[in-house]
Amino acid sequence: MKSKISNPAVADVFKQYPPAMRKKLLFLRKLILETASELGISDLEETLKWGEPSYGTKQGSAIRMDWKARDPEHYALYFNCNTKLVNTFEALYGYLFRYEGNRAIIFTRMEFIPVKQLKHCIGLALQYHRIKHLPLLGSQIIYVGIIMKYGMQAVITAQAGKTEELAGLLLQGADALQDNPECDAYLIQVSVSEPDKIYISEVWANEQAHKASLTDPAVRAVIAQAMPLIAAIEAKPTKQIGGKLSC
Repeated sequence: MKSKISNPAVADVFKQYPPAMRKKLLFLRKLILETASELGISDLEETLKWGEPSYGTKQGSAIRMDWKARDPEHYALYFNCNTKLVNTFEALYGYLFRYEGNRAIIFTRMEFIPVKQLKHCIGLALQYHRIKHLPLLGSQIIYVGIIMKYGMQAVITAQAGKTEELAGLLLQGADALQDNPECDAYLIQVSVSEPDKIYISEVWANEQAHKASLTDPAVRAVIAQAMPLIAAIEAKPTKQIGGKLSC
């Protein structure tokens, strides 16, 4: 799997992104390259389309990514709006992703990416022309795959004036979990009506995986830094038993 950007024009575009967003977009690029390699796709082409990094293959539909200065808190993966890709993603993973019509998955700067599910979406795009005739692009079984056994919901009250600093530390904790295959979601949200409230939603393969994550040195370091910024915390374990997964 190649990792260096060999196309100078593409490399220049990445250099123009702000450092924090460049890191986010390079992580999306890494997921695309990894997925192509895992699927045995050898003709993946990295180029620019409409001035944005684009990844295409003969058997698939091109994927683009970008960040725009007019919307500094968000970045996105773009898909061909004439395909049924985004509609399929929403049918499979509606509760995990935010969509822009039928053309994009939108991410916020303060968001943990569910890697396994996103790589599945990327894989569907990279194979689209081969599987486009199949119901849900051949992914019926994914409904079973996203029913997780263990979750955690936490409401954290930050010390006065410390919400942004605390949220930043929590995002560092999320970054430390990016490569943990047992963590399917670690979502951080800040309340609009109560500016000192931070909500965390976690989804894990099992309770043991969650407990093991708390022994990770990087996670423990973040916890130690965060504790003085916390006024109160309420955390409750949850178990997903079903429900409506798409709207």
